[in-house]
Amino acid sequence: FEVINLPEDAEYAMLKGKKRGTYTRLTRLEEGTDFEEYLADINSFIDKTFPETGINPILLSLDDSLFVVQEANSGIISMFPFGGDEISETTTHPFLITKHNGKYYMRFRDGFTAGDDGSVKEFVFDDENDQFLAVDAENMTAKITGYDKGLFIMQTLEEPGSAGWEITTTSSMSETMKAAFDKIVNSFKTRNITLNNFRLLNYGEKDGTSHYTWRLTYKERGKNAASLNYFYDIQRDGDKLTFTYEKPESNNGELMFSIIDGVQDMVTNLFSQGFTVSKNESNLIMSTLKLTSVSNPDVWFVIANKEQ
Repeated sequence: FEVINLPEDAEYAMLKGKKRGTYTRLTRLEEGTDFEEYLADINSFIDKTFPETGINPILLSLDDSLFVVQEANSGIISMFPFGGDEISETTTHPFLITKHNGKYYMRFRDGFTAGDDGSVKEFVFDDENDQFLAVDAENMTAKITGYDKGLFIMQTLEEPGSAGWEITTTSSMSETMKAAFDKIVNSFKTRNITLNNFRLLNYGEKDGTSHYTWRLTYKERGKNAASLNYFYDIQRDGDKLTFTYEKPESNNGELMFSIIDGVQDMVTNLFSQGFTVSKNESNLIMSTLKLTSVSNPDVWFVIANKEQ
């Protein structure tokens, strides 16, 4: 390598490969740094921020341009314009994560551009808001942030064969929701039946109309699991989802209202309202998401994606 830039007491050094002419930037580490611990820290940050099992994309904004970013765990992201074609418009961009002065930096091999003269190559992690902010942007604003959560739920529901989103008795939820769940659980127990879950799914078309469903699944002792579908319409406005209860799929669903205490309240009241969708783990990780009632913040619960 040829040393291109190495000022005295430099925080960084730039090298250029003599054979291929590629540039490599070195980051100065604090004196006494244990290299194995440093690399373990970097790898832990990557796995935590961009888990290999992550199911959701994230977003890169360059001024007014927005891009969908995928496969960040690999160290080579793929991205395409938001609303664009994933096949024909995807580009790939290698990057490295380093830690400097207690902050994590994400530096790409090649810079991103926006407009005629804007460019950015490096971002620093803002751990308070789970996002990366540009540190070297010229004539532009840039950041890497979480995906639209309400949109992500709807997109996953539309995927063929989607297993949907689930809430169980062990899911995180408010005291109001827990009391409602406990009422159903206890009522089932008196009949030797176990409540398994409620699962949000795209049911598809029935009687000429498309439906979403909160599917109630339960198991009677010595028998196979059974389920009942309760149909809803869902409207999305950004990160707000409004569920409107329509009807049960069958007479058995209606019959369950009179047999098991609490099911009707859950289906026609607690689930049938507007919810704000927010992070549970991180704005960048959406395998679980929190739904909070727009009208009553004491009603909230966490749903888990079942694609994994």
